[in-house]
Amino acid sequence: MRRTAAEAAETRSDLLDAGLRLFAEFGFADSSLADIAKAAGVTRGAAYHHFKDKAELYSAVVSEKWPEAAAPVWAPLAEHGPAQERLRRHLVRYFEALERNDTMRSILSVTIYKSGSLPKSAPGLELKQDVMRLWVRQIADVLGEADGLRQGIDVDVAAFAIVSTVSGVTSTWLADPEALSPATRAAQLADITLRGALSEAVAP
Repeated sequence: MRRTAAEAAETRSDLLDAGLRLFAEFGFADSSLADIAKAAGVTRGAAYHHFKDKAELYSAVVSEKWPEAAAPVWAPLAEHGPAQERLRRHLVRYFEALERNDTMRSILSVTIYKSGSLPKSAPGLELKQDVMRLWVRQIADVLGEADGLRQGIDVDVAAFAIVSTVSGVTSTWLADPEALSPATRAAQLADITLRGALSEAVAP
């Protein structure tokens, strides 16, 4: 029986949700397309109808689920107002979402914490590089507007250091979620992250 477009779209969406769950829990290498199809409640044939292989599904998971989770976190960088406050709001939202937003936490687990299991040919790796480069560029652009930038600081180096620090916190917490709550400590984590680049703390 021919499936309707709505049914096909629902099947694809179920595969993306299941793929994100399994990639986050087991990593890319230990998640098969058959396992993902089973978790989604569809046949292997349905999975291969939508995705030619696991790498294509992985790429779709990251590229389609990431904007949904990331949009409110990155929004402050494009807003008006003092640069320091926008940077701080962005980082506070990031650390809150890391713990409280299931989709974002799962994607970060897949792309940062468990990215070592990805083959070099996986499309998701290039996508991850693009996202990280854009993130550094966005941070650098906002830092360039900041009045409190430390003297002699190169905004590109500072932006790279900020993103690296946040990525490090992410990896550490994903490895040991009991260490602390990034959501309840978000403001302090944001201030510490920015302290190397900005000469003054940003008021809440």
